[in-house]
Amino acid sequence: MPKRLHFLEYDNIELVGFETCASTNNIHFYSFRNMGLWPQLALTIILGFSIFFSAFALLSMHAINESTNRILEERQVLTQMAAEEIDAILAQGFHELEKATTFAKFDPHADRLEEEYHMLAHAYGRIGTFSLGVYFYDATGEIVFAEPYDTRLIGADHSTKLHIQQVIESGGKNVSAPFVDPITSAPAVALTIPIRNEQGQLMSMLSGLIDLSSSNIRRPIEQALNLGHTGHAEIVDSQGRILVTTLSRPFLGPGEHYHWYQKMMAQKLTGTEEVLDEHEGENEYMHVMSFITLSIADWGVTMGGDARETYAPVVTLRNSLFLLGGLMLVIILTATLIGTRRLVRPVNVLTRSAQGIAEGNLTSAIQLSEGGEIGLLGRSLEEMRVRLKGSIDEIQRWNVELEKRVKERTKELEETTEEVTRLEAVRQMDRLKSEFISSISHELRTPLGFITGYVTTLLRSDVPHSEETRQEFLQIIKEESEKLQELVENLLDTSRIQAGSFTVDKKPTDMEELSQKVVGKVQSITDQHSFLLRFDPSLRSVPGDSRRLEQVLYNLLDNAIKYSPQGSQITISGKIKNDHVQVSVADEGQGIPQAELAKIFDAFYRIPGTDAQKMRGAGLGLTICRAIVEAHGGSIWAESAQGQGTAFCFTLPFQEDV
Repeated sequence: MPKRLHFLEYDNIELVGFETCASTNNIHFYSFRNMGLWPQLALTIILGFSIFFSAFALLSMHAINESTNRILEERQVLTQMAAEEIDAILAQGFHELEKATTFAKFDPHADRLEEEYHMLAHAYGRIGTFSLGVYFYDATGEIVFAEPYDTRLIGADHSTKLHIQQVIESGGKNVSAPFVDPITSAPAVALTIPIRNEQGQLMSMLSGLIDLSSSNIRRPIEQALNLGHTGHAEIVDSQGRILVTTLSRPFLGPGEHYHWYQKMMAQKLTGTEEVLDEHEGENEYMHVMSFITLSIADWGVTMGGDARETYAPVVTLRNSLFLLGGLMLVIILTATLIGTRRLVRPVNVLTRSAQGIAEGNLTSAIQLSEGGEIGLLGRSLEEMRVRLKGSIDEIQRWNVELEKRVKERTKELEETTEEVTRLEAVRQMDRLKSEFISSISHELRTPLGFITGYVTTLLRSDVPHSEETRQEFLQIIKEESEKLQELVENLLDTSRIQAGSFTVDKKPTDMEELSQKVVGKVQSITDQHSFLLRFDPSLRSVPGDSRRLEQVLYNLLDNAIKYSPQGSQITISGKIKNDHVQVSVADEGQGIPQAELAKIFDAFYRIPGTDAQKMRGAGLGLTICRAIVEAHGGSIWAESAQGQGTAFCFTLPFQEDV
């Protein structure tokens, strides 16, 4: 029995369909011309886009993958070359020591050892550019000769050193664990070979110390600097500790990718991977690192750099491909539009009729013989023309009414928006008040707590106090009272700043002498920091309020002490810059994020998520510093880089006749 199937019938418009008969199995497709306008355009555009994007996607992915693989292979090859060169240096060291044994017996019990000493000096001369010395040991680990010659070393017992013990026990040559040479304080490693007598017994040993900081060792890994701004390399031992590095990292400290190094060394793996930078703290930066293990020593060589910089060429290629794809897309769209012009010619008739209706011509009937959507649109437009004529007056009345309602609604919305803005401002002020009260309450509560506690203790008649204890308590009460006084003065200064009544009393002031005075004060509160004053000898006095400028320097030095590690140095410098003197206070702390530099001078501001929020203080110091400097006609700012410290700088104008 015949069966008819239709895909999508809507309002008597057949868009796509076909017909089958069970007896004949014939399939009859509707012609493309009988389809609606939308199916024609959709099929044309979809076909073109499918072909284009399929080919483009395949080519793009292939090009990007090839580029990425080439970058990773190049990094692996550079690391392999560096590892082979380090292996070659170690092999050359062993070769020179073994070569020396072919010209002298190195029998420590021989009556004459001139040949041994000559070959020891020759071996040291051959590898002297990267060696810290060559030692001739007897079979027990006692030094017979040393080059360069040092009488303190002759007869010294090194049998307790691990690499000497390993040679004595194993009878084979050995690369020692890295250590610091006690004579030169240089990072070193010892290459040691055994020397046997005719009976095959251990007779003596030769050991050469290689300077790991020498250019011969560093040169192979410095090729990593050609990988880009973040390119770096390291040589690590079996525990992942640094032997040689292009970064500013300590000898035998944990490597940049410490745990990854341990895994690679433990499993003797080689390869290139994306690894998390373990030294960046909360910031998770990925590095693309290649790793090669050495064949002579239990070391590994690694090279790499920041993943973003590594893949920058691939990103550039990808962006270029996207741009090319966009251009091709425009071309395809243009070609599609040109090709569909013939499909929309009937629409032009409807367009002209619609324009006539828009111009007020409601008398001309619309006649169109097309089928499908175009025919339906023509009939609908004709029906609209007939109805439009009788509806114009009613529409005009609706427009007037609508305009009136829109104006009323707009006015209501404007009033509502103003009220929301006012409420938001009130909430913001309430929040600032709450933060201010919380901060000041905390800062007042702490010294008041100390004062109350110690005064209560002193007033107790049932507890005897020695004069020393009384003086100690009174000193604490005095210090906490001074902190209260400082807080009150800061609040008063802040009030004057906000009221615009903050002034300074300018007199000739020597900034170098003032800096020395302030350093003397702060040294009484810390013995864990060193201070360096560096002022231009030609620096003249500036007109300034010495008391206020002392307050600026004290606040800046106090901050530097709080936020820099113990044992670090704080530098106070001054120089002439144009018609101003520029003074800076630089520390060696963790630094301030760039996004926070513009906010740190705001009142009560603390950098979120840092130790600054744990420090005592109301957050007014830098605000007052800025007010004092600007009252002198100068400016103040901060310069910082993460992990490299912070420098607070300010300028003061000076005059030639001061």
